[in-house]
Amino acid sequence: MIFQAPILALLLVSALAALVSLWGAVFGVQVLRHWDVASGARTQIRLERTTELVSTLFGAVLLAEIAALLLFVYNADRMAELFVGAMCAVGTLNVDRWGFPALYLKVAVFFAAALWLILDRADRMGRDYPLTRVKYAALLPIAALLVAAGGVELAYFLGLETDVITSCCSKLFTPVNDGLAAEMTGL
Repeated sequence: MIFQAPILALLLVSALAALVSLWGAVFGVQVLRHWDVASGARTQIRLERTTELVSTLFGAVLLAEIAALLLFVYNADRMAELFVGAMCAVGTLNVDRWGFPALYLKVAVFFAAALWLILDRADRMGRDYPLTRVKYAALLPIAALLVAAGGVELAYFLGLETDVITSCCSKLFTPVNDGLAAEMTGL
């Protein structure tokens, strides 16, 4: 199951995102501790140059994560035919207990990535890097979110078994059941 091309692509993007974000978080701590735009010291110049590299790589990884959300949902829907009782992505995500948490974390990564990309764009448009500290302070929790999302996604894909009978949408989205989906349906 895990050797399907979309699953491998999703896991590769998650692993790459985790590695780049951890590297960016280590650099972000240095920026938060030593950033002084008024200084002309060698350390400041090195930080400014490395900031461009880290921002570019982290932005590219976040764009890949945004696309990965779409691939994750598409793949979950496409895999429904492999599981008894599943007719759509909801049934596929319900096969394993990590399915919906993986989706929720992917959605959280989507919004965090959008926020960081907006901050990065605004910082690059301003003179003298006005939002650099804010941007790298935001990078730290986003890095933790990316690592958690990658771990949960890996747990989900490793736990998929085709001999599991799953519930479909009609059973999950009824107001009688417990859980977030049932609460939203009840509203």
